Amino acid sequence: MTELVLRFMQYILPIINNFNTVFQTDEAKIGCVLPEMDRLLGKFLIKFVQMRHVKAADELMNLNFHNKDLQHGDDMIAIGLDTREVLQDLDVDPGTAKKFFQGFRGFYEAVVDKMLGKFPFDDPTLPHLAVLDPSKTET
Repeated sequence: MTELVLRFMQYILPIINNFNTVFQTDEAKIGCVLPEMDRLLGKFLIKFVQMRHVKAADELMNLNFHNKDLQHGDDMIAIGLDTREVLQDLDVDPGTAKKFFQGFRGFYEAVVDKMLGKFPFDDPTLPHLAVLDPSKTET
């Protein structure tokens, strides 16, 4: 189980790190906060929610991602190729595999819940700050 968890963390941590490093620059990045938050939310949702439901959502924040009918099955949930290979190589019994998938499905749900609770998606100022995005300024 430990090796599976470590492989999964190796797979998922770069997504979180990429979001974090976007803002570690000398340039003002406040103008790209909202698009980056939306991008990170989408990246996590598509890991465990079926793409058609993510695309059909008018607002990702309102998607009922806890509904298991909208989520991928264990064979499609994103856990990383290395993790799947270890899972097969170890010949994990079905009960342990089921716990593994439940645990990481719960991980994805908890991350999205935390993002929705902590990120200021509804801040009325953020959409207007796009003019401060350095990538959109003319030189």
